[in-house]
Amino acid sequence: WALLAPIRLALAVLNSTMKATQSLISSTKQGFSSSGVAGVGSILIFLVAFLCAQRVYRYVSHPAFLKYCDTGKYASQSKTLCIPCPDNGYCQMGEFTHCQPWYEKKSSKCRPIWVLRELKPFIIQTIEEAQARRECSGTSTPPGLNPSQIATKLEEQYGEAVRSKGLDLRDLRTRQDKVLREIVSDPKTGIKNRGNLYTSSMGYRRYSWRCYILNKCVWPLLSFALANWKYVAPAMGVASIYLRKLWHRWTIARLTARIREELEQSVSDGPFGSKQYMPVPVEHLKSI
Repeated sequence: WALLAPIRLALAVLNSTMKATQSLISSTKQGFSSSGVAGVGSILIFLVAFLCAQRVYRYVSHPAFLKYCDTGKYASQSKTLCIPCPDNGYCQMGEFTHCQPWYEKKSSKCRPIWVLRELKPFIIQTIEEAQARRECSGTSTPPGLNPSQIATKLEEQYGEAVRSKGLDLRDLRTRQDKVLREIVSDPKTGIKNRGNLYTSSMGYRRYSWRCYILNKCVWPLLSFALANWKYVAPAMGVASIYLRKLWHRWTIARLTARIREELEQSVSDGPFGSKQYMPVPVEHLKSI
């Protein structure tokens, strides 16, 4: 009945407006014609109905009188109309009291604490860094990390923060296993589970600049050259001949410029604006 009260009020206002419009049409003798008055009345009726519907929508969508359903119950199971309790929250006696561990209350929702929000990107970063160290060092260490190694990294990073909130580190290991399953099921992460060892195909994102140049430039070029030596060797021979010619051309141009400088320095001004040329020994030019 509380929800029907605004609707009944809107219908009553609409009925009164229609009666007033009809009486206005019947009593009008001058001025507007009956059709004009009917048009104005229709517009008024539309405006009143629109405003009433808007008020009803606001009242229904944001009901101040509704309370939360108790935890574990739904609106269909409750004897009275109620709002479902937020996910990961606790509701009792119609009130939203608190959230589950590892969640914090934000307005009318339960949001994960910052440790849970950073858990997935940190695990991905840890696996990629381990893969990058193995690929850059060239050692024969086992590929990937096992769950115990990942748990150790998580405890080093977030152990103090978890303990400061009064939470159990064993819950962190449980949530780690759940996050690992989510990561493996997402192909965009590039992480695979191979015999309980988690490896990444995107370890290059954590390379140092030196390792990146070696692994992405030098070694691929050498591998290509060895695999296609029948074609690479003639091309390298032609390229070496061309480069040698360029080097000789540059060397001759540089020597010519230095000889020209020596000859220009040997010219001095003589009497009456004439030029005097001092001889330059050939041995000196050869020494250049």
